[in-house]
Amino acid sequence: TDTTAETNCTVIVTITRSTLWALVSQGDLFVSKDTTPVRNRQLLGGALGDAILRVQFRAQNEDIDVTDLQFTSSGTTASSVDRLELYREGDVTPFADATVGGCGSDDILAANGEGTTSVQTFCANMESRQLLVKEGENLNLIVRPRLKTDVAGGTSNQEVRFFLDHTPVSNESKGSGSVRARGLQSNNNLDANSGDSTAAGEVFIGRTSANATNVRVVGEKHISVLAKIASITNANPDANDSAVPTGLAPIGQFKFTAANNVNTLNGLNKFVLS
Repeated sequence: TDTTAETNCTVIVTITRSTLWALVSQGDLFVSKDTTPVRNRQLLGGALGDAILRVQFRAQNEDIDVTDLQFTSSGTTASSVDRLELYREGDVTPFADATVGGCGSDDILAANGEGTTSVQTFCANMESRQLLVKEGENLNLIVRPRLKTDVAGGTSNQEVRFFLDHTPVSNESKGSGSVRARGLQSNNNLDANSGDSTAAGEVFIGRTSANATNVRVVGEKHISVLAKIASITNANPDANDSAVPTGLAPIGQFKFTAANNVNTLNGLNKFVLS
């Protein structure tokens, strides 16, 4: 007589969702206008002006080393500007300067693209990791102009406005492209926006996400001056809620203070209240 032994076996299957990996050869950089508003300014000759443009950078897939920036004037040649000093938000000293001489033989704009108005480009070349954007983080760049004195060629009433051009080009050998960068880990130069709305190791200008078209990053309009008001303050000695005087009496007194300046061509420039 044959005896067959029966055995019960329980099989437990556990399913674990795996991590989805995206393999890329290099990261991406998104360059856009910062949402913090910038006021229109009077820029005093011979002095460092307030912020005239704020730019936000965001890196994706790896840390991005921004190596070259080209700021182009709009409307005028900005001949009263000596240089643009570049600051990270919160810093009190610039990490780089953008100058006309810094462009060297780079391929830069000769006209503003909206007509025949002559322009001038100021370039910052940063090969020592001066502007490193961490992966997944936003970095805000503040642009402040250092103006020439009237002795050095600065003039009043000149429009000062700068932009980062949106032309989708990035060529290191020709020095083409308003924003050029490389991946810190990959050590690959980032490509220009290819126009297919897919982030594939590219620089997107004027955009916070992958988009087929770049957009110019344009600052506000400012004006150069050789003398200006520093402050207007209340100079009335009467306290608030003082009794209204009878007869002829002053009811408003103000103090106008002019900013110190070093514009001495044909005499020191003065602010005249008209």
